[in-house]
Order: sequence, then structure tokens, then C-alpha cells
Amino acid sequence: MLWDDALISSYADRVSRCTWFFALNLTPSPFVTSDNPLAFRTSDHRAWVKPGNLGKGAYAVYPLAPDVIMYCYPDEGVWRNSNISRFDCQISPVLMSESMVQSENSAQVFMASRFVISSQNSFSFEREFLRMIEEGPDVPPTVE
Repeated sequence: MLWDDALISSYADRVSRCTWFFALNLTPSPFVTSDNPLAFRTSDHRAWVKPGNLGKGAYAVYPLAPDVIMYCYPDEGVWRNSNISRFDCQISPVLMSESMVQSENSAQVFMASRFVISSQNSFSFEREFLRMIEEGPDVPPTVE
């Protein structure tokens, strides 16, 4: 892929047309990152997807620091005629809640190959989410 100039040019063109904005995390829970930090979410916000399964309108999410996350919305699908472009290169006015931070952190667990990294030594949510991924959402929790 690195030597396919046409592919790289088309990817660069697509990325340059995206709306990029940032969200601040003022909650006590930090954003986590992983060994594969670029995550993709469906345009309806319901699921994280691997790069090979990107649908039209899937957007990228990238944690930059424990208190900052970056979003990249493509100029396609539901985003084409939305007002999302007004936030380009700005900080989002939406205040992150604990549940929103956990949702973004679930992407890092989903995308990670080996490591999830945090500024705090607390991974209870991430471990539970990993268990759900490995066992499937329909498996009842084990009683010990």
C-alpha cells in the first residue's frame, strides 16, 4: 500500500476534505489509548468497525491525551448535508460525560492488538468490555 501512489493520493484527498474537531474531557476518567489508537465508528454511532468494514459515513476517532480526543467526519453520507462542518478545527461545545468517555474508551479496547494504555492504573471498565467482546454480548456474566 505504501508504494501505491494513486491509493495514497485518494486517501489523502479524502482526509483533507474531512471535518476535524476536538472534544475536551473534564471528567475524572481519562481517555485511554492503545497500540492501535485510530478507531472508526458507524455514522449512526452504534458500533465500532475495523478499517476493512468501513461503511459510508463512518468517522474516525483518535485520543490525543487523557483529556482531548479528535474526531474526523468525512464529507459523505449523513455528514455531507449536516452542519458538522461548522466545528471544523474547533473544540466541540458538547461536554463529555463519564458514559461518553467510556464509550470512546471502548473503541481502544476493540481496536487494540495487545495494549491499552492509561494515565491511571484503573482498567475495570476496559476489562469488562473486553470480556463482553470475547464472550459475546448474549453470554450472561459468570457468578463466582
